[in-house]
Amino acid sequence: MHSQHPPHTETKLASYIHGKVLDAIVGIRKDSPTSLQHLSVELLEDKMKMLYIPKSFAHSFQSHEDNAEIMYLATECYSPASECGLNLLDSFLKIEWPLEVANMSNKDKLRTMIDDSFVGVEINALGGRGETRYPDTFRNNSHSTTTLCSLWRYADASS
Repeated sequence: MHSQHPPHTETKLASYIHGKVLDAIVGIRKDSPTSLQHLSVELLEDKMKMLYIPKSFAHSFQSHEDNAEIMYLATECYSPASECGLNLLDSFLKIEWPLEVANMSNKDKLRTMIDDSFVGVEINALGGRGETRYPDTFRNNSHSTTTLCSLWRYADASS
């Protein structure tokens, strides 16, 4: 489950060009009544739906068909220093992935499970940037890329 903390919190719009996926988002905003609750939505190419992912939400998906293609539009460029995330297999989140999670990056496998040190993202009302307090294990600075639009293709449905 990927996100970025301030000052690079981002809003995303995910569109599914080809295939079928289960898309999941988790609120990580500090002191929100919906913090750490999730929404899962099945998205299909022929339904022409997009998923709006607000600032301070972590995001992940599971492809259910070979060669799924996903396009993201994001309000911020990728910032390695601001990268953070949750372990998508964390039982605390109660996300029911329909398929066994077979392909997951080493970085995502190493994300810690939620514990009492998690406090979330603090967003101010004027532009969405603010302070955040994450345990160091919630941050991950292992790679870099800069893009406002990403197109991802997954070769098999086990991703």
